[in-house]
Amino acid sequence: MLAIEPNDPSLRLFQTIVNQNEITAGIGVPTKSQRGTHISLLVFQPHAERKVYFKQLLPTDELPFLSKARNNCEAICMASTAKPQSGIDQAYPYFPKVAKQHAMPILPANSIGPCDNFLNAGQSSV
Repeated sequence: MLAIEPNDPSLRLFQTIVNQNEITAGIGVPTKSQRGTHISLLVFQPHAERKVYFKQLLPTDELPFLSKARNNCEAICMASTAKPQSGIDQAYPYFPKVAKQHAMPILPANSIGPCDNFLNAGQSSV
């Protein structure tokens, strides 16, 4: 399986772009550690150390290939979704309520393009 170290030098370009544009960017990528391969979100913030969030709930079909890992940072909820526009329209009012109720940020991440029998609508947000 193709996986990289979270501090891989090839990711420096993303940090440069984030610094120059004063934006925050997240990149979903498989990462490797001593415990195995993980689905991760690498978060780049201007002039800050990179943060790594690991997917915690793995469906049974991912268990033969991926490992769970503990997040070593503040509480955050990552919602990995595969949603058409109708699903995004339902999620947008829902996630802010849950974030406020639990006092934690939620990072919904959606892909774009064909998936199963619908088109993913994108529109990932923080």
